[in-house]
Amino acid sequence: MKIKTPSTLADIARLAGVSKTAVSLVINHKAQANRLSPRTVEKIRRLVKQHNFAPSQFARGFRLRSTRTVGLVVSDLTNRFSSLVAQSVEATARPHGFHLVIGSTQDDPGREKEVVRTLLAQSVDGLILSSVQTDGRLHRQIVSHGRPVVYYDRLVPGVRAPAVATDNYAAAQGLARHLLSRGFQRIAFIGGLAHVSTEQERLAGFKDALRPSGLKPACILAADFSIAAGAALAGRLLQDKKPLPDAVFTASFTLLEGFLSHLKKSRGLPPAFGLATFDDHPLLDLLPFPVASVQQDCEKMGQEAFRLFLASREGKKTPPPVRLPAELIIR
Repeated sequence: MKIKTPSTLADIARLAGVSKTAVSLVINHKAQANRLSPRTVEKIRRLVKQHNFAPSQFARGFRLRSTRTVGLVVSDLTNRFSSLVAQSVEATARPHGFHLVIGSTQDDPGREKEVVRTLLAQSVDGLILSSVQTDGRLHRQIVSHGRPVVYYDRLVPGVRAPAVATDNYAAAQGLARHLLSRGFQRIAFIGGLAHVSTEQERLAGFKDALRPSGLKPACILAADFSIAAGAALAGRLLQDKKPLPDAVFTASFTLLEGFLSHLKKSRGLPPAFGLATFDDHPLLDLLPFPVASVQQDCEKMGQEAFRLFLASREGKKTPPPVRLPAELIIR
């Protein structure tokens, strides 16, 4: 049987007149330890070099039950927080010989399920997931495939799994207290998806910061974490017949972007108006008015997520969720 272009270990083995095991030992630099003859080793190496042969990574993965890939599921890659965490996970995984396959859900539960199914079909070694699910059904499907899963940023109700997230409650409480220290009393909260843990924790921290002063939120508006939602919620706030609040707390930088874009198109920012947002961005230093912010430790979150993935892959006991402190930036 004539082999034009060898594409498998079996092809190289036939050309060399040796076993597939011998070819594998040479390719994996184990020939000497297994006492293959120098003549056999040289013959195999010559054929490998001549045909520029490289064994299929996925075929190798199926044999070894590892493709050295990790599926990273993010909510939105255009969101700076998501991209910074992704960069950190990639930088942490690379020295360990792992590569990332990234999927984006756009905070759509159905799309998240599709992304997860696709990644599992590609035989990733496990998943690092920022989830928008409301229960543990998708988690159980992942576990049924024998793949470890780590959650970051958001915790899923009823799911016990390795996880890392910011201490959203404490950070939001500190940000709201800063607004109070500046004399603002009618503070509105503009939030995202009401069912995700980040939103719930930030809103709880915000409310509890106001309570000792006998204050309540001027209003609470929520939709999702998109720029469009921030603009729409700003429109609702300005159209309300009630007096305009003297400060606004947004639960993400994307919501702040939308809020400011709407104000620019309408009446502009009122004088002596207070602004604070979860998440930070270098552009906030360039604005002509101060915006206090919470800076999450994206680098640490990515590092911890991959560390938890490795521990879970080795079968270690599931630890309590890791909570990371955030930095309050006052401008």
